[in-house]
Parts: sequence; C-alpha cells; structure tokens
Amino acid sequence: MEVVGLGSILWVENFVAMREFYSRVLDLNVADEQDSEGWIQFLVGDGRFALHAIPPEYLTDSGDAPEPTARWDSPVKNVFYVRDLKHALVRLADHDVKRAPGGFPGEDYVDFLDPEGNVFQISVADCD
Repeated sequence: MEVVGLGSILWVENFVAMREFYSRVLDLNVADEQDSEGWIQFLVGDGRFALHAIPPEYLTDSGDAPEPTARWDSPVKNVFYVRDLKHALVRLADHDVKRAPGGFPGEDYVDFLDPEGNVFQISVADCD
C-alpha cells in the first residue's frame, strides 16, 4: 500500500459558524466544488481538511455555551502548520480566538479552541 496523502474530517454542530471560522479566520482555501450544504473541504498544503455537519437526529441537546469548552477528551487534535507563528498568533488574537486552557504552549506551537471547543494547534512548519 502506498499512502499518498492525508485528510481529516471534523463533525460539527453549527456548520455555518464553523465554515466561517475555518475559511475566514484560518484563511483556508476551499477545494474546487467541495462546498455544499453540510459539507466543505479545504486545501491545506498537500492535504485536505473537511467539515461535515452532524445530522440533526444525532445532535444532543447540549445548549449554547457562551464560550467554547475545551474538548480535551477528543482523540484527535488537528495541527495547522504555518511559516510565521508570530503572524499567526496576531491574526488569531485579532479574531478573539481563545487559547486552549491547560494547553501546552511551546516555543513552536500553541493550542487554541475553535467555536465548538475543538482543540487545534498552530505549529511552525519544518521548512528545512
């Protein structure tokens, strides 16, 4: 078997808000013809990152929290690699993106929360 790429799909409750966050705040580009109701796929370097709306029949009645609660119990954390961490941190601060409480900030990475509380990381790309 020859693996030639990697992608991830994030199931989301509020598809519209999450699409807006990842496209506008993280400035991800939509893959051609990959934006429809309940589905969007972004190009991320050589990989792809997608959002998929959770069907209404599977949603729980969790209520709307005023701020996202970190979902540390998720087995997956998406990492977005950038060339300039300082620039990325300024951009995220300008959009009031919250750092993940209890996260593990390092010199080359920082954990954040998306609007639904999913923990994601911004990390410096290894550009050797």
